[in-house]
Amino acid sequence: MRFLGEPAPPVLIASVARMSAAISGVFIFNPACRCAHAGYSLMRQSGTMIEIRRSTESDGQAVYDLLWSARAEIPLRDSFDTSESCAWVKKHCSEGHMWVALDGTTIVGFLFRNLDELFYLVVATKYRGDGVGRSLLRKGKRKGTYCKIKPHNTAAISLVEAEGFVKSDQLTPGDWVRYDYKQA
Repeated sequence: MRFLGEPAPPVLIASVARMSAAISGVFIFNPACRCAHAGYSLMRQSGTMIEIRRSTESDGQAVYDLLWSARAEIPLRDSFDTSESCAWVKKHCSEGHMWVALDGTTIVGFLFRNLDELFYLVVATKYRGDGVGRSLLRKGKRKGTYCKIKPHNTAAISLVEAEGFVKSDQLTPGDWVRYDYKQA
């Protein structure tokens, strides 16, 4: 996951410090959804429901817009602001590689998983602290999943460790630290 501990912009990449303090046990599962791609709902502290589900093709533009708005925190290069990058995001959305969090019809967060690597975890500022990021992480993780975190981002490290990830000895490019999910 691309977490950074820099000051928060209007949209934040996984404000994990607040997510880790979110109330647990507030997940309300939708019993009507029984397929492998089934989503569920999360009750926010404000009382509104957030739906967590797999991405679809129609989510692509909104996911791209949320990702681009968080570019300083990820960081994304200015060269990512192209129609090709948007098409890349839309392609992965249509293939169901992302979990999205919705407040009504508005995408307020997402987690991108490419094969076994968890990439971008983005949560809109207004929705931080309500367990949205943690819920997305729980939907995206599975045995063999891993993520990479900058070593100074102790909040992100605390979140993934609380969710069953352990620090790996495997080397990664740059100054990222790899965390592997170890199923309990």
